[in-house]
Amino acid sequence: MKETQTRSANQPNQQGGCRNVIGKFSGKRSHSPSHTISRLIFQDNSIDLGADGEISQKGWMVKLLHTRFRVSDIERTIAWYCDNLGYICTRRNDRSPAGNRLAFLELPGNEHVLELCYSPDYEVNVPEDLMHTCIGVDDIISFCDGLEKKGIEVWPENWRETFPTGRKMAFLTDPDGYEVEILQNGSPV
Repeated sequence: MKETQTRSANQPNQQGGCRNVIGKFSGKRSHSPSHTISRLIFQDNSIDLGADGEISQKGWMVKLLHTRFRVSDIERTIAWYCDNLGYICTRRNDRSPAGNRLAFLELPGNEHVLELCYSPDYEVNVPEDLMHTCIGVDDIISFCDGLEKKGIEVWPENWRETFPTGRKMAFLTDPDGYEVEILQNGSPV
């Protein structure tokens, strides 16, 4: 089946922002190779693009399913996310079609999955502040105190005092340099 009436993910809309790829899809999608995009499921094929370029959506739903990270040591990374943040490794593949080792991590009660990808031919070098994931916890002070007792650095250095009212947040850095934001549930995003 073929894809019709698609637009680039980079095409600006009238408000100056960018549009997601749109069109009639049959399990396929296209995107700019310069963007990191997580996989999507299109549950309905009824997206209409009028002659004026406006989108008409008829009952379709898109879900964010997973985000892939390249890692330098898959066992170390699985242990770090599971032991420190409560993720569960739900499935593994020691040889994907591309020859990578994959592990899929989930937080209980969430549909979005972290896909860890290891390839011996790929050198992981994560630039500072490239991207981050974010998890919500009920008591950020207690949660981060527990991490610090395990020897995990929580930053910024004065994270307890930095946000005394309003949004309560802190950051961690995983073994490869990916940042993890911790927000207290109920805090503004």
